[in-house]
Amino acid sequence: MIISSLEIENFRCFKSLNLDIEQLTSIVGENGVGKTTILNAIHFALSPYYLSSRISISDFHHESTEEISIVLRFDESFIAKLPDGWYSREVPCIGVALVIKKRKRATSGKAFSDGFTTYHYLIPDDSDSKVTRHENGWSMPRKMDSSDRFKFSQRHLLIRNAEETELPKSFLFDKNRENQAKIGFNSTLQNLTEDLNWRFRKNIEDIESELIESWDETYNLILNNLSGSQLKATIKPLKEKLIEIIGDEFNDLELSLLKLQEPFSKGFFSLRKDSHQIERDAMGSGISMFLTFLFLDIISNLSNRQIVIMIDEPELHLHPQFQKKLYKYLADSENQIIYTSHSENFIDIGLWKGIRRLDRDFEVHPIEENLNEELTYRGQTKKVSSQLDDLHKYYLNKSSLTKEHNEILFARKCILVEGPIEKYAFDVLPTEFGYNFDELTTIKANGKGKLKNMQLICRAFGIPYFTIFDLDGNSFEDDQENKALQSFALGDNYYAFDNSFEHVIGTQNADYKTSESMAKIESLEALPEPIESLFESIDSFLYT
Repeated sequence: MIISSLEIENFRCFKSLNLDIEQLTSIVGENGVGKTTILNAIHFALSPYYLSSRISISDFHHESTEEISIVLRFDESFIAKLPDGWYSREVPCIGVALVIKKRKRATSGKAFSDGFTTYHYLIPDDSDSKVTRHENGWSMPRKMDSSDRFKFSQRHLLIRNAEETELPKSFLFDKNRENQAKIGFNSTLQNLTEDLNWRFRKNIEDIESELIESWDETYNLILNNLSGSQLKATIKPLKEKLIEIIGDEFNDLELSLLKLQEPFSKGFFSLRKDSHQIERDAMGSGISMFLTFLFLDIISNLSNRQIVIMIDEPELHLHPQFQKKLYKYLADSENQIIYTSHSENFIDIGLWKGIRRLDRDFEVHPIEENLNEELTYRGQTKKVSSQLDDLHKYYLNKSSLTKEHNEILFARKCILVEGPIEKYAFDVLPTEFGYNFDELTTIKANGKGKLKNMQLICRAFGIPYFTIFDLDGNSFEDDQENKALQSFALGDNYYAFDNSFEHVIGTQNADYKTSESMAKIESLEALPEPIESLFESIDSFLYT
């Protein structure tokens, strides 16, 4: 069971948002477009405890008076046990909803009231034949084919009223994620050590005498290794004073180094060789983060409950090679993983159905309208979604598309060019001749035949793009590649050189075309007319 959709109303930067979610979901986009907000919304909806204390006035969209609504739906139903007198009824549910309102009056019987009220309830699965929807709630038969029906309303479905629920548990790796592998309030390591201590105490009677003998030996070894008598000079008179004032029970006072019945209470991760230990915090931020995530993922796999793991920017502090390894681990995980990222190492265009791009208007891409658009290539007309599927089907995401091409998804607007010479020209010439194209990201396709794939990705994910290519002396009608690039262009936002860019700058016959072309670009004292015309077209594209 995984989350299949998220609906948000009036939460932080989102007035309204509908988001489909996959087993592995990558959320990309510029800073400040709501990526982290989505993770927090999911975490709130799956965290039924202490919610009121975690809400602030800034969580309301533009500090609105309208209520916040967060709804999660799942790809299959789960069971919630609702009380029914002396019995409980198993109600199939398909989602969970969280409504947050600003409090209008004080809570009865409390000296202090939270500033907000929360309504956290389960959503029955209306598609189940046993569940019938009514004006004031739902009902289902108490017994098979029985007219005696159990009636329940939203009040019965409040999570706090459910005796038991199979609602998934969420883990959020935010910017402070390393705390999960430290002893601390409600951290994963804290919960683990409490469980280990409990299991240890269950069996302590079988080894208690051996444990005490072994620990006394270890304790004395440590104390005897101390130079001087500072400890004895402190503890002995302290014991004597306490015995004198309070009684003989203080005769057993010691400076303890370990809780004998809770030996894991002060546990920590370390690399140990003999007596030398390197604690987790000293291993480096990247290793520490990797260890923390793997620890949580393994612990969650031992749980009987469904787990949703969310990570805010998993690439933080990680070397690019570790980023690639972590991405592969995420992609192979049995848990549902939802993460935000600014790194091309955490994107695979072949898995495009799991990529969500947020734009500056807080809209989510791809949208159905773009995916259903039909484009023709070499006589075959297909929807954009089908052509994206072909990238994976024919391994183009492994052979033709590189990590560099993933940069498209992080761009505000794109210039798509054939190769490195044109890209270098766009890195150098605009500034040199008074054009400001700073908001544009130039992507080289590494071949004219691959430009179509770049256009396809931009079109699907709502990224404005301008395509530049060479006609190579052919026309649009006589050359299928030229015709396709014109067809796949975003309206009139394309420019085609009659022969090639190298013809324009005069390096078409150069022996070392790339290096000589780059040198020629640097030495231009005036823009050739075709390039000037191109820059004017791009300038219009940029500001429309």
